[in-house]
Amino acid sequence: MAASTTLAFARRGLCLLLWLPLLMAGCASAPPAPLPVGTLVLGQVAHVATKDEMARGVTVDDQPLLVPPYLLQRCALDARSLEDGDLAVLRVFVFWMSRVPQSSLWWVTVPRGSVVAPDDFVEVELKSGRDDQRCPVIVRVRASSTSIGECRFARNERTGAGAVLGSIAGALQAVATGGGPPGSMSIYCKGLEDDGWAKHAAGPYEAIVWRKAPP
Repeated sequence: MAASTTLAFARRGLCLLLWLPLLMAGCASAPPAPLPVGTLVLGQVAHVATKDEMARGVTVDDQPLLVPPYLLQRCALDARSLEDGDLAVLRVFVFWMSRVPQSSLWWVTVPRGSVVAPDDFVEVELKSGRDDQRCPVIVRVRASSTSIGECRFARNERTGAGAVLGSIAGALQAVATGGGPPGSMSIYCKGLEDDGWAKHAAGPYEAIVWRKAPP
């Protein structure tokens, strides 16, 4: 019994070690390669960056972030022309081993003329960039930060949808104070399945993102 338990924890640890570089890269590199150009991905705006933060970096969900070089080099962005609000940090899912949650974060482009705010739930399109790069661009606010009940965070479970955790602040508080086994939580919005969205495995502990295939 002890040997099997040790093996199980060893496998979990190996899985996490394999995922951590990808999750940390999610803060400073491209979205997952298996998703084709034109795919829509659901996320939540965690932070809208100022021009100074784009140059010097910013801390989001206790993680220090720098704008990834690929976003400038392969997604046709000129660092000298960037203004406040041209880039944002997207929260895609959250996972935890104990009571310390870890967010998967992406830098994304906000088109000029678009207005987004922290806690907005948005649809992001993976557009084509140089060298087969996928460039994440916000294309629609699906639910604003002031909307109630349209989108929310829910715990991921092997058997299906888990407990509704609500807002990101409430969800993080629930993880920090609730204890329990390792797990993850992802975004869910009303009517996703009817609109052609599907789950896509994205991280440890059954973490998923919702994606919509290109037409």
